[in-house]
Amino acid sequence: MNTQIKIPTTGLSLLALAAALAPSAIHAQVTPQRLLDSAKEPQNWLMYSGDYAGRRYSTLEQINTKTPPPLSPKWAYQTMAGGKFEATPLVVDGILYATGQDDRAFALDARTGRPIWQYQRALPGDVRPCCGRVNRGFAILGDKVFWARSMPMS
Repeated sequence: MNTQIKIPTTGLSLLALAAALAPSAIHAQVTPQRLLDSAKEPQNWLMYSGDYAGRRYSTLEQINTKTPPPLSPKWAYQTMAGGKFEATPLVVDGILYATGQDDRAFALDARTGRPIWQYQRALPGDVRPCCGRVNRGFAILGDKVFWARSMPMS
């Protein structure tokens, strides 16, 4: 089952590292060309592994081996679900889009951690997945995030 969620066109959001670098304006349009050129936008994380090359590496230089301690978190977000997280958050123009266990999805302001929106789909009580109630996260294109979720086998 696929779910499409429209991206808000106002507000800021996302990840602690991206928070320090988040732009003040929201573009909220992820074009195929932006995905191809994602390495040119190190403040964003537009796809799993960061880019099509799968480097899983950011060229941002604010945190590196020479950054003096102590580093400290700027904010934390409680998903209200225990268990494992196996998804990579996306960061787009200052908004962090992420999914969590038990079919939870949310968008956060990267600078503050303030929730922009949250969604949870009720799962059937008889779901018995092999490896936990996890998912693999979002994909993004245009002004929508896409969330592929598996349905329980009968």
